[in-house]
Amino acid sequence: MRIIGRRARSSRLAHTFSIVARDSASGQMGVAVQSHWFSVGSVVTWAEAGVGAVATQALVEVRYGPEGLDLMRAGRSAPEALRELLMADERPDLRQVALVDARGRAAVHTGRRCVADAGHVLGEGFSVQANDGQPRCVAGHGRCVPRLDRRSCRAAPVRLGGRTKSRW
Repeated sequence: MRIIGRRARSSRLAHTFSIVARDSASGQMGVAVQSHWFSVGSVVTWAEAGVGAVATQALVEVRYGPEGLDLMRAGRSAPEALRELLMADERPDLRQVALVDARGRAAVHTGRRCVADAGHVLGEGFSVQANDGQPRCVAGHGRCVPRLDRRSCRAAPVRLGGRTKSRW
């Protein structure tokens, strides 16, 4: 499991959280989002049975949803589809996007110039993304991760900037 985050330059509250996941026992997949933005689900969440799920948030690139599903339907893994989406985007540094495919391979990207206090947790079969005006700092690293459920992160070390350290 990897937790990636960065410290914001402003304290503007934006609060958006999303998840893409596949249950390894049943094979069921899903995507969900919570935000202060009205009707955000109509642009953030995308899924197709037997193919995968996509969540695109922050400075949303809506085409990531249908094109990500098209790529996975054509046989690309979630990490491969994500690479292709980012390569075709003129502004990947502004995006926050996650995918999970029908085999449970998850991939996520939080751009360096994404909205304030953006970060993600990537694990086996899931990714959780957040951008939030109230970050939780990881001591001594000058990096922050959003307030994600710490109970889901206890079993594995935190990976920040290529280093692995103990949890909170």
